[in-house]
Amino acid sequence: MGRPKLLMACANYWQSPLQVGSHHLARGFVAAGWDVAFVSDPISPFHLLQGLGPELRDRFTAYRRGGVSDLDGRLWSYVPATLLSPHNKPLLRSRWVHQHWASLSQPNVAEVVRARGFGKVDLLYFDSLSQNFWLDRVTRHRSVFRVADRNSGFRKFTPAMQRLEQELATSVDTVVYPASQLRRHVEELGARRSLYLPNGVDFAHFEPLRRKPRELEAYPTPIAIYVGSMDEWFDFTLMDAAV
Repeated sequence: MGRPKLLMACANYWQSPLQVGSHHLARGFVAAGWDVAFVSDPISPFHLLQGLGPELRDRFTAYRRGGVSDLDGRLWSYVPATLLSPHNKPLLRSRWVHQHWASLSQPNVAEVVRARGFGKVDLLYFDSLSQNFWLDRVTRHRSVFRVADRNSGFRKFTPAMQRLEQELATSVDTVVYPASQLRRHVEELGARRSLYLPNGVDFAHFEPLRRKPRELEAYPTPIAIYVGSMDEWFDFTLMDAAV
């Protein structure tokens, strides 16, 4: 028997500086003996209008190369390109774009994934609300949707995404969520089966922090360290109050 296969449809791209739960789960599956395809949300000509910054350059490179292999070849990541990509902007926020961007991708993203040997998988995984089409394009044994946040809190969230989130939650075998506060939201989505799967910590990654950094030697203990993105959702008021 060959190694089990996992197709991950994710909002973030594999090389993103913002490494989230799906990245760590992908590494965990590889360590457990799986082959993984990590497909991110697409890029489009509209992205180029914002300028070719480092992150867009990395995404474009992953597209131009036909994907990038990592983790000793056990993980293949790909960024598709399409004429129209979903976003909370005029025209791009429509349900039609959310549902049909894959048909406009060049080359066709489903054909690229099948050519890499992931047309039939043991597990189909979602954290993206823009890639529901995989439910009709891939043969799978099981499917799971990871609700990592209240997606309505993000700027790019659209009414079309709200409907697609509900459709995805009712179509997959299981919906998993990392925070107990998300339980009611998952239930309201109509999930057939749900599972509380809290985030974990890679202690080996943070081992060096057990030794007090030189820059903090003058500060009294205890010291709290925040590791993560400081984006629109970050509670700066709480940080100010804790100082």
